[in-house]
Amino acid sequence: MEAGSKAVYVVFVIILMAGVAAIGLTGFLFENGENEFAKSHDYTVVSGSYEGAAVSGEGHSRYYNESSREYLYSFETVIKYGGSERTVSFEVICSSDKVPVSKIYDEKGTETIDGTECVWWSYDSAGEKYDFAIDGKMVVHRYAVSGAGWSFAAVLDDKE
Repeated sequence: MEAGSKAVYVVFVIILMAGVAAIGLTGFLFENGENEFAKSHDYTVVSGSYEGAAVSGEGHSRYYNESSREYLYSFETVIKYGGSERTVSFEVICSSDKVPVSKIYDEKGTETIDGTECVWWSYDSAGEKYDFAIDGKMVVHRYAVSGAGWSFAAVLDDKE
């Protein structure tokens, strides 16, 4: 009976060690950018206007793993217009299945961008409207921001 109990304990310890190793490996891969959802992206502004002036600019996005249930995709874009600059930033909160949280964002439909089917989402914040297209790997291909009398569109240019 005592030998059977020891065998059960040994098996239990081995299972625990395997679980800890699997969790550690997952964390290592995520931290080192191996996870496809954790990649950063750089992009450029390709069209638009701000206060009647043509817009140019560049930006950066970063995907954060906040918990096992929610994820955060953060964008920051510096737009240049008529000798001035403005920084526009927003965050996309996603559920564990890598889609924006629908109670925060409104789904607009799908569109094909460069052969990839994307789902369009939109939301309003402080008098500005944000529209963004996300594919099945949670890569935002482009987005548009508009407000009173101005707008611009950005296309992500992945610098991998």
